[in-house]
Amino acid sequence: MHQAAHRLGGRRSIGAVILSTALLLAAAAPAFADSGPLLSVLAPTSSVAKGSTPTFKVQLTKRGHAFINEEAPWAVFVVVSRRKDRDGDGILKNPVFLSKMNGDSTFTATPANRSYPAYWLRQPGTYYWQSYVIQCKPNATADCKHEIAPRTLKVRKN
Repeated sequence: MHQAAHRLGGRRSIGAVILSTALLLAAAAPAFADSGPLLSVLAPTSSVAKGSTPTFKVQLTKRGHAFINEEAPWAVFVVVSRRKDRDGDGILKNPVFLSKMNGDSTFTATPANRSYPAYWLRQPGTYYWQSYVIQCKPNATADCKHEIAPRTLKVRKN
């Protein structure tokens, strides 16, 4: 009888663990639903011609619209670098181009068309670009930059 009671108690313990796990997962479900990028990439494609002036274009995702708090200032930026290295906030280091993007829901930025030979859009090679939203909520202690993964952009020889 003692063994039967122990087995029954064991079943109750397993049942309690299953129930606790289910409750934890149910509570965590909204957090998982909130994950994902705030921005989706619309342009440019993976390569551009040397000397061209591509327009970088991103759009707020559904999560991005829900995330933005109009009470706190926010902005969308694009950064281009020759290297994949990122800083502690996840943003590409050593930018050759950095710009605030313009727009309401869809954001764009177009680099100036510079004619000097050392300008990055006149230098064929592989570059990396990413966009990010900056918004620091009131009393925020965490990273205020919400970046997308860097994308590759090749500047082709004509």
